[in-house]
Amino acid sequence: MNLRKLLSFSALASLLIFGFACTKPAQEEKKVPLIEVEQTSVSLSDEEQEFTIKFGVDNAVEDVSLEAFTKADWLDVLGVESDVVRFKAACNEGDVARSTEVLLSYEGAVNVKINVVQSPKAVAPKTLTFEITIKKITSRTVTLDCIPSDPEATYVGMAADKSDFDKYKSEEDLVASDLEYFKSWGDSFEDEGEHDPNNPSWAKFLRKGPMVDYEIQLSKPEHDYVFYAYGLNVDGSTTSPHVFHVEFKTIAPEPQNCTFTFKYRPGIDFGRINVYPSDLQVSYIWGVCPKSDYDAIEGDKAKAIIESLKELMATQGGTWRDYVGYHNRYMNYSNLVDGEQYVAYAFGADISGSATTEAMSYEFTAKTISRQDCDFTFSFQDVRATTFAAQITPSSNVKWVAYTLPAETAEKYNSVDEMTEVVIDTFNEMLDEGWWNGNTMTHTGTQLLSSYQLQASYVLDSSTKQIVCAFGIDDNGYRVTPVSQSFVTTTALGKPSDMTIDFDVTSKDGVVEIAYKPSKMEAYFYDLITYEDYSQFETEDAFYAEMMYRYSSMMQYKMTMGTAKMTTESLHAGERYVAYAFGMDGDKSTKIFTKVFTCPE
Repeated sequence: MNLRKLLSFSALASLLIFGFACTKPAQEEKKVPLIEVEQTSVSLSDEEQEFTIKFGVDNAVEDVSLEAFTKADWLDVLGVESDVVRFKAACNEGDVARSTEVLLSYEGAVNVKINVVQSPKAVAPKTLTFEITIKKITSRTVTLDCIPSDPEATYVGMAADKSDFDKYKSEEDLVASDLEYFKSWGDSFEDEGEHDPNNPSWAKFLRKGPMVDYEIQLSKPEHDYVFYAYGLNVDGSTTSPHVFHVEFKTIAPEPQNCTFTFKYRPGIDFGRINVYPSDLQVSYIWGVCPKSDYDAIEGDKAKAIIESLKELMATQGGTWRDYVGYHNRYMNYSNLVDGEQYVAYAFGADISGSATTEAMSYEFTAKTISRQDCDFTFSFQDVRATTFAAQITPSSNVKWVAYTLPAETAEKYNSVDEMTEVVIDTFNEMLDEGWWNGNTMTHTGTQLLSSYQLQASYVLDSSTKQIVCAFGIDDNGYRVTPVSQSFVTTTALGKPSDMTIDFDVTSKDGVVEIAYKPSKMEAYFYDLITYEDYSQFETEDAFYAEMMYRYSSMMQYKMTMGTAKMTTESLHAGERYVAYAFGMDGDKSTKIFTKVFTCPE
């Protein structure tokens, strides 16, 4: 081995080793950024608010900024400044606390999480209580006291079907259902454009103050109900620790003091029964059956009929509303056999099907009326806005009756015959017995009748279609002919009339008679006044205005159509008087016609 080379290599190796060991690093190791915060959790009240979180960044990098993130929809990041992050929290309307995490991020640094907790909305103590006392129960009402512990508090107090009340799984569900109902109907209380968020329309359902001897109408007798109450504010928050309630049950329907009268009227092809309760507010069941069937019912006939109706409804369907009615009732029966005896019966009954009076009955023998062939023809004249005249001619010698009604009335009936039977009912109920034998309502031969004579109202409506009907009757007031009909339409208001009015003044034995003779069958106002009073008016308009003022509430008693007569014994001999008259058709339609005369000695 060459020792010289070995030494040389060793020296070079030592030099290299020494050289590497003594060399200084060219660059120090790079430091990592670090996010520093003063707090890792934030507690907030329930109110809407802004807040900040202070931070710092060690080993910050130029042109790099901190970023903040949150996933909660109730918390917003408003901005990041040099050493703080600004946030805004919404109001917590809930009754439980809520929380979320805020994430602070910086490039190259470990993320920092901060927990944010917001308290629930402050809830006032629920201290409103109620003292509920049931004082009286009937079949369809309950009378009670409901006394709140705070008379100024608003609350809900109402009755409900017990089965409806029991279906709610919790009191919260009941309150929510009530609120939904109140709000759905509350809008109907608001005028268009009216809205007050501090006093919503549904708040009209809320009560304030005690309910004392308060009566509530109910729908069902012998039925279970609940009255309940709880405090409720207009913002929808409850103020009672729970829903206060009292259960009760309505009683059986009370006996009613009501009697029934019946009328049977035979017709051409039917028999008509009318039932008249003595109390129009009492509901009842009525019907007609063969006398033999009615007599065969043993015991309480009302209860037996109710049981029969229950069986009928069980097989054919229907409800008690199909059988229970109010007020005067009628029915035409076309299946009655001539000569057979029948019974019309009636008894008070609740809508639930419970009898409230004993059954009352009326026996009759069925018969039909022989039909007479007679038609009527109509022609109209002097048609005005509020009146008209009709000339009616029968085709045979028969006693007859005529009437007029607005044409739209006929649309409520299946036929003009049905409507006429109702008109005859009205005559029977409102006029004296035997009206069919007088000469006011009945006629023979051709007649010119005013709308007043056709049983119209005091004045007709202008521009309105009227139906005019005529039919024959016998000496018992039964209709014996088909009903003939025609139509006429009144004119518009404001058209002047060319009618004139003449006067005939006669005197005998101290009695003065004044005949008013119009040239047309139109309505007019007529009266008598002293000449001294009449002469005080300078113009016709002034006189007319005074008469309208003087007789404003008695106009219909001073109005007529056709010839009229005024007889008086109270005039002073030798004194001058003025008979006057003028057309009326909604307003004065003619000049004022006068006749000056002196009362004979």
